[in-house]
Order: sequence, then C-alpha cells, then structure tokens
Amino acid sequence: MYNQESRTSQLNKLKIKAPLPGDTTSFYLDVNTINKAGLNDVNVYVNPKITPEQYYDNNVLQLRDYLLVEVETIQPVLDVSVDGRYIENRDFVKSDPFILIKVWDENKYILKTDTLGMKVYLSYPCDSEPCEPTPIPLDGEKIKWYPATTTSPFRIEFRPATLSDGVYTLRVEATDSRANSSGSEPYEVQFTVNNETSVTIKDPYPNPFTNDVYFKIVITGNELPDAFDMKLTDVNGKILGHYGNYSDPAFHIGTNELSWNGTDLGGNALPSGVYIYKMMIYIQDRYVEKIGKLVLVRTH
Repeated sequence: MYNQESRTSQLNKLKIKAPLPGDTTSFYLDVNTINKAGLNDVNVYVNPKITPEQYYDNNVLQLRDYLLVEVETIQPVLDVSVDGRYIENRDFVKSDPFILIKVWDENKYILKTDTLGMKVYLSYPCDSEPCEPTPIPLDGEKIKWYPATTTSPFRIEFRPATLSDGVYTLRVEATDSRANSSGSEPYEVQFTVNNETSVTIKDPYPNPFTNDVYFKIVITGNELPDAFDMKLTDVNGKILGHYGNYSDPAFHIGTNELSWNGTDLGGNALPSGVYIYKMMIYIQDRYVEKIGKLVLVRTH
C-alpha cells in the first residue's frame, strides 16, 4: 500500500492456501488507515517469485488511486470549569482555584496522548488592562495532565495557589491529535479574587414575576457559609415556603442563584399578590439578612 501524499509505503504479508487447478482461494487483509490520508495505491503480488512459475505477470494486481482516506477535520470540544462549575465573566473564585480543562474528541481511534497544541495562559492583575498573558508551563508543579483513554477525555488540572486580589484572565488553546483546533478563537474568561470574606444578597429578579423569581447571592473570600435559611410568607405572616439546609448549605465562592416558582409548601400554585421573603446567611460567627417583597402576577 503506497500513500501518494506522504510517499510512504506499507508492506504486509500473509500465507494463503494454494488453490487447486481450476479452483479459487479467497483472502482478506485488514488495512490500518491511520496516517494514510489522501489517495493510496494498492498492489497485490501473489507468490512473489517464491515458488517457481512459468509466468508471474498474472500474479500481480495494481490498483492506482484505489483507496481514498479522508482527513479528519471535525473540531474537538474544549470544556473548562473552575471549582467544578462554569463561571460567568469576572465572577469571584477562591484564591486557590481548581481549573479543569478537558478536550473531548469524537475520534476513538486516534487518542490525544500528549500536550501538543495545548497552551494555557494566565494574565495577572496589572495597572492597565489588557494585562500581558503569562504562559503556564505544562510540565510545571502547578499543572498535571492526563492522556485520553477509550473511556475518558484528555485533561489538564491547573491549581494556581495563593492568588492576590484582582482580576485574572484565563486563556486556553486546544487541539486534538490531528491538530484540529477547538475553535476559531481561544477560550477566554476573566475571574476575580477577593480574599476578604463577604456575602452580598442581590435584589430578586424579575420582580414582579409570573413563573419564577431568582435570588443571586455573591460570596467572596475562601470561606463558605455555615448555614442558610429563607422563609416565604404572605402579608399576614403565614409561612408559604421554607428553604434552607443548616448542616450543609449548597453554596460556592462566587455567584450563587436560588429560585422560587410561586408555590406553597404543598406545591400548589399561589394566586397573584404580594409575598414577603426573609433570607439569612450565617458565616464566620455573623450573619447577613435581607427582607423584601415579591409581587406575583398570574396571567391566567
């Protein structure tokens, strides 16, 4: 088998059962097409002058341009998460975030087993933006990488430590084992580090609401809340909903979002009206409280 593009050849040999006079022997040969992109000539020579024959011409089969192997051009999928979540631009993260980079490739035959085509940059805070990106060595102590397997994607684990306050820019460039880029532009996201512990409860939105209302809670620093509680009542003080988990509040550093769909404790839809919410978050022997009104407007 001769590849016209790379001008390389591959020779395979196998033994077949000699056919009887007037009979036929069929044989098959598996051909590995990896690294054989483009047109390939296939030449078959039976009994290449091993056993004497009067003529050898009828033992040769030459098939020019017989096998066309298409080049893979499908782009891989780049997946980047910070502390197990997909962050919004300029969202807050811990001072020692865990950044996980994955490259998903649909090709299960040519796995990505090296860091070729992978580049990670981190821009540190500076006086004037945009700040100069710093290349992160993929063999450094803050990074570990793992080759793709048949059951898991190629991945990089990046753990910058003790980051100071400020805005950082993470940039990732990725290719698969065939040098196909994950996109026309590199992945880029900014995140903010604030080592001071704080909790900010935003005003609910939309308000008035019809189906769902959302509450955003922004946490900075490196400590998570110890407990959380939110009560929903009508204007007469009757409790309609009670949300909270004192032992294990499901929060993370950065922007958290809660929602309420306008139902009571039994899951029944409440009518249009004004409702009161009271939210309390306990952190480091203190608590943050917010009380406000919600206006529910039913359209039918």
